[in-house]
Amino acid sequence: MAAGLSEGSVSRALALDSKLTNEERRYFLQSLVGLHHPPQSSALALDLAQQLKDKGDSLPLYFDLLRTWYRDLLFLQELQQAKEQVIHRDLLPALERHQTFLSTDHIYRAIRTIESATTALQRRAAPLLTLENMFLTLQFEHA
Repeated sequence: MAAGLSEGSVSRALALDSKLTNEERRYFLQSLVGLHHPPQSSALALDLAQQLKDKGDSLPLYFDLLRTWYRDLLFLQELQQAKEQVIHRDLLPALERHQTFLSTDHIYRAIRTIESATTALQRRAAPLLTLENMFLTLQFEHA
């Protein structure tokens, strides 16, 4: 799984293992499904933003997790043998639940939202505001 998340980079795989435990990864990714369950979804979006703001050097790893999560969702939506291609196979039930809330168009918009937030942070935008905006937008990106 580390190879998939690190896109083949050994140094990124080692950084992932040293900065993020499997339990932290699982908790974060499984919580994304809750973004589509009002009324607690807005509170969850703001809570996730606050948690990520405090991650410091690990923040890029969380963006990698978001990208690969939505990639997996897209694969499940669009490909026949997608389960074989999923990076987060250990979370397949959560992915399949999350997939039921999203159309392909919504997944593409979510990926663009994540990329926009990444760019904003690289340009030194306010981290908490950027993360809140991203998670609140992701919250509303459902069918």
